[in-house]
Amino acid sequence: MSHYTALIANVIQFVATLFSAYLIDRIGRRTIILSGNLSIGILNILIGIVFYALDFWKWEAGFTVGMILIMLLNVIFGLTLGPVVWLYIP
Repeated sequence: MSHYTALIANVIQFVATLFSAYLIDRIGRRTIILSGNLSIGILNILIGIVFYALDFWKWEAGFTVGMILIMLLNVIFGLTLGPVVWLYIP
């Protein structure tokens, strides 16, 4: 599984980026940027807690939960902050 983690993350982010042009048209650029920053900030805190628990308490399912959170972070980045600058149409 760990051999394919980077490939899976990139494919997920690419698919999420495809939907970002639609979101910019429907929601607006400012809302997307603000919600993306908030979501990514919360996910970074959760990922830190999960990997701290994995290291400190030897939590068995911590790796899987951490990878799921990282994939979710990739989806949110692909929908919000990553392509918003490049897909902005004035």
